[in-house]
Order: sequence, then structure tokens, then C-alpha cells
Amino acid sequence: YKEAVVLCIYNPFQLTQAAGDRTKSKLNRDSKNILIIIIFQFTFSQVSFATNSNKSTTSQTVEIFLLNKLEEDRYFCLDIRGYKTRAIVSKGLQAHTCYSYEGTIAVDQGFDRDLLGVGKFRVSAFNSCMQRKNVKIPSPLALVPCNSKKLQKFFLSSEGLIQPEGQTNLCVTAASGIARKGRGGTPVHQIRRLRLDYCKKELRSYQSWGIRPSE
Repeated sequence: YKEAVVLCIYNPFQLTQAAGDRTKSKLNRDSKNILIIIIFQFTFSQVSFATNSNKSTTSQTVEIFLLNKLEEDRYFCLDIRGYKTRAIVSKGLQAHTCYSYEGTIAVDQGFDRDLLGVGKFRVSAFNSCMQRKNVKIPSPLALVPCNSKKLQKFFLSSEGLIQPEGQTNLCVTAASGIARKGRGGTPVHQIRRLRLDYCKKELRSYQSWGIRPSE
């Protein structure tokens, strides 16, 4: 588009060098009109391009849920401790009844789908990423501002295992045993602790995860 503007300024000017005064005047008027039209088109195209770019960079929000329902028909999802918009990021992550049965993914359970492919488990509404709290295993899973540190690098395998980059012996694991009751929901929501632990066949029901958009 920039080249088009330059051409419309340059070509009429060259033509006026060989024309008479009346031709010069007419061409000058025409070139001004053409220039105004081209500038308008250029500006409009830039605005349209910016708008389309913003649309294309909007990532889908998904929930990350335990493939085995266990005793919860609504499934368990990765969740920030607290309640939806009042969730407390500093308290980290847990496994909680998925809220999508209400018709939409809750803000404290919504992850950026595009970033999962590059190893980032980012809760979109809180702009925070999952991170192992310490090197020692088992380790709680914190939620902190996103950065490039390796402690935040996790990948979802084809088997549904969420594992730290380069450590396929470790898996994000929901606590086994009986889930504790939450404070709301009908039936009452259920909660399980979440940790990074060694991958074990006997724990596969607590270590296999999937992703899905809102139904």
C-alpha cells in the first residue's frame, strides 16, 4: 500500500513536466484527488488488518479435566483455590468439580489452549501459569506470573499425562482416596489436592487428563 501512494504522487508529477499550463493544472487537481483516495484506502486497510490480526490471536479457553470421573459425574478440573472471580492465585491449584456443567467454563478453570502447545498452562483470566513449587517430589503446584523458567514448562502427552519438560517420570496427580466436600453446588462440589508426583500405573486414574472447550 505504501508503494501505491508513492506511485500516485510521482507519476502525475512527471507527466506535468511535458504538458502545458492547463494540462498541469488539471493533472495537479487529479493527482490530489487520487492521493486523497489512496490515503483513505491505505488507512482503511491498516485498520482492517489490525482488527483481523486481533481476532486471529484470540485463543480458545479450555478446561483441563481428569479423564476418570471417579465418584464425580461432573468430572474433576484443574482449578484455582477459592471461588471463580474470587479465586486466590497465591493458594495454587487443586482438582475441583468442573463448573462447565453450568454451561460455561469458569474463569478459575479456563486455560489458554494455544499456549498448551508450547508448554504453558496459563489461566487466561488471571494471567498466571502453573509452576511446580519446589524440586522435591512430591511437589505442590503453584500459580504465578508467567515467565520462561523451566519450572513452568509442562506438556500434555498423547496418553493424557501432564509432565514437566524432559521429566517423563513425573506426572500432575490428583489425590487418591475420598474427595473432600466443597461449600457449594447441587450436589455439593468435590475437591482433591493436586501435586506433581511420580508416574505410576496404579495412579493412572488420577494422572490422566484431557482438554475440552465449553459445551
